[in-house]
Amino acid sequence: MKNEYLSDKRQLTKFKNKLEVVKSNWNELFPIEDHPDYVKVMNKLKYYEKAFECSKKLYDSIKQTTTI
Repeated sequence: MKNEYLSDKRQLTKFKNKLEVVKSNWNELFPIEDHPDYVKVMNKLKYYEKAFECSKKLYDSIKQTTTI
């Protein structure tokens, strides 16, 4: 469970970092928010955030029960 939690955390951080790099290097005429693929990217970010939250809750509950 710890590995899944750490993997989800790593994937979320990696994705956020890539998104920040793309946003900072965006040099198109229109804002990045108007790009058709932006919605897909934001949906993927939400997916990673939900996966991380679920694995974090599960990991915390397991960790808490084993330390008692």
